[in-house]
Parts: sequence; C-alpha cells; structure tokens
Amino acid sequence: YQPPPLLSLRTLAAVPLQSMVALAVLLLILILWLRRDMFAVLLCRMAKDPRQWRGRPAAALVNARCVLYLEGNAYRLGSEFFAQAVEVRYSPLFVRINVKGSNHALVVPRRMPKAIGARRTPEDRAAAG
Repeated sequence: YQPPPLLSLRTLAAVPLQSMVALAVLLLILILWLRRDMFAVLLCRMAKDPRQWRGRPAAALVNARCVLYLEGNAYRLGSEFFAQAVEVRYSPLFVRINVKGSNHALVVPRRMPKAIGARRTPEDRAAAG
C-alpha cells in the first residue's frame, strides 16, 4: 500500500470548485494587502488632481533621518532631501515636496492630519489626579 501523493489529479478533482475559487480570492487579497503601499503610490501617479496646487508653498525642514513631520504625520523621503529646507504644497489628495530652488519634486499621498496632543501618557494622568 502506498499513500496517495498530496497533490494529484484525484485530490484536486475531489475539492469543490467554489473552495478553490475562494482560496484564490483569499490569496489575492493577502497579496494586495501586503503590497498596498505600492498600489497607493501607483494610483497617485496615475490620478489627476483636479484642484492642482493651490496656495503658496509652506517652508518645512527635513531632519537628518530624511523624515518630514507634517500635520502630525511622518513622511519618509529619499536621501536627496537629507537635512534640507523644503517647500511643501497641499492639495486635497496629495502633498508636493521639493527642495527650494529645484524643479525636482516628490508627490506623495496626503495622510489625514493627526490630532496633536490627543493621547495622554501615564505621567499626564497621574499629574491630573
């Protein structure tokens, strides 16, 4: 007696088609979830922002770790923005970041502003009584 192999035509034929489709959809959702950042960047590159860039650019500073803190969110930028003063422009969908005096710009999806100071630490709770 030999046990049947794990993947054979008989074992695949015994699995209902609905189960195989459900497993494929689940696998696709898992892959898309793991690659969601790349998907968001791809959508932002393809999207047309109807409002364009309104208002004047605001000055900001990128720290030595190439991170820009804006509206309570941290935007990780590339090494070309290392410790640079940058100009930031907003639109409802995107944030446009460029080095002052340069035509090179980085467009990233805009994150919702975080409420600054909304979270209390244990020390704050103890001091409040």
